[in-house]
Amino acid sequence: MNLRSSVLKIIIAAFLVAGLSLSLGSLSKASHTQDNNPVAMVAMVSGDAQFQVAESSYKMNHAYCVETGAGQCPVGFNKLYLMQKLAPGDQIKTNSNGKITVIYFYDGHTETIGSDASAKIDFKTLSDVSGSVDRSGMGNQTEIFEVPYFLQGVLTDKALAPADEPGAKENEEMYLKSSANTEVYPPAFSWADTGAKQYKFQLFNEWNEFIYESVITTNSFKYPMDAPLQLTKGGLYYWQVLTMDNQRVVPKTPFKITTAIQANLIKDWETQFENSKKMDPNNTVPYIKMLLLYNNFRMWGKLVRLTEAIRDIDSQNPLPYRTLARLYLVRGCPYFARESLQKAVALGAEDPVIKVPEEIPIQRKDLPQIQ
Repeated sequence: MNLRSSVLKIIIAAFLVAGLSLSLGSLSKASHTQDNNPVAMVAMVSGDAQFQVAESSYKMNHAYCVETGAGQCPVGFNKLYLMQKLAPGDQIKTNSNGKITVIYFYDGHTETIGSDASAKIDFKTLSDVSGSVDRSGMGNQTEIFEVPYFLQGVLTDKALAPADEPGAKENEEMYLKSSANTEVYPPAFSWADTGAKQYKFQLFNEWNEFIYESVITTNSFKYPMDAPLQLTKGGLYYWQVLTMDNQRVVPKTPFKITTAIQANLIKDWETQFENSKKMDPNNTVPYIKMLLLYNNFRMWGKLVRLTEAIRDIDSQNPLPYRTLARLYLVRGCPYFARESLQKAVALGAEDPVIKVPEEIPIQRKDLPQIQ
């Protein structure tokens, strides 16, 4: 068995671990196993709204909760939050002042139940509906969304340990000022001006193999059109920036290059998103749609900023904080990841930090750098 085959088997095993629930207390430990993958997400919720995990998911999640010491998975209906993923068999319901809108991943359509209503999540639509339901969002959407597995990546002590290093917060504030514009080709990059006279811009492929370096004198760089190695549209890469004495300015950060068609789609959706916010600032459906679109194209910087906006809108919801804990790690920011995790726990989440042996790295292609 060759080395790459061995590593691949380890990654696949890690993928299965990451797919398990990370238990969210009253959130019904709401991740789902691979036997019952999520098919929808809560895009808007108001008033008294609840949900119950399908029995098949509950049994498997319960065993995981006990095994990890996270406690007993609750039985019955629990409070429903914006951004909650839903799987076939899950049930949702509202009381007299409640309302729930869900968005389906397979085509991006939305369905809404009103007050004093209930429904079961089916693979492509709501079923067993009791009370009012608005299906006007069906049939006019064609965007296929990938399941946002970044919501349930495993957190480890190793990944969060650098949060205790001196100057971690200040360094991470600098890291978060960096950006990769992958909607142009070749992609363009920028970062905080540290006053250095020169920087080393470096690229790595999806296997973390070094492929390119350029020494530059400004805090921005556009990959050359005539570079020896042409970057593949749709390909996954990592970039980082160092000073000449190897001080980190941008940690190794993933990016995925979009095609021209994808870039135009993103631009159109962002325009619609801004218009929607002006028309109805309280409507969270456009936020969730943009979140899912950014996830499709692995636009990590925009995912961070959008999730921060959702957090500010719904500050008592543990899920945005839980999501940010993982996104900040992708951006190389364990200090802010731990801070978000602590806030999620304070709001009722049970999100165990697992100790992983040094010889078993956990790295998934859709969750770069979460180890």
